[in-house]
Amino acid sequence: MKTLYSARGKTAARKLLAADRGQILRILKKVGTFTGAEVRMAMEIIDSCLFDEDDEYRFKVAVDCEDRVMGFLCYGRADLSRSYWELYWMAVDPACQRMHVGELLMKAMESDIMSKKGTNLLIETSSKDIYEAARRFYRRMGYNELLVQKDFYGAGEDRITYEKIFETSMNELYLPGIGGRVFQRRWSQK
Repeated sequence: MKTLYSARGKTAARKLLAADRGQILRILKKVGTFTGAEVRMAMEIIDSCLFDEDDEYRFKVAVDCEDRVMGFLCYGRADLSRSYWELYWMAVDPACQRMHVGELLMKAMESDIMSKKGTNLLIETSSKDIYEAARRFYRRMGYNELLVQKDFYGAGEDRITYEKIFETSMNELYLPGIGGRVFQRRWSQK
């Protein structure tokens, strides 16, 4: 199991373990932004990964030096895509916020995605004020606003999609129309 450590060495990102389940449930409830239905859905996904060996979803869990869960994220390859990925869930214990836990999790996820030839990561979130801190965080991590879908979640609540294109993907271009060959780009993108 590959583990990524923070620069300070006190926090590590690793795969999901069965022992993390209760701590993640506590964080989901403690964060205060998720509805009861959203918490139940997240736990169903966690259970499917832990007990059914579901490989559709991937998890990164941030832990302290005593292996206590500080935060987690869930992501996976976008349906029917070879290179696009999506972030589905992310939560950091409020007591651990501003400790670079989210940054560590995002870097661990991005590293994993790039190792699997992923080129783009999409993140969808709500326009509600309660998600402003998350939107600022995504922008700070290099994600650009790609799309706003008005009233997607309900009247006055838009869905905002962010995207990050990974640097490694700028060197190769997959063209399915000509035999699925990968071509090297001969120019630099600035």
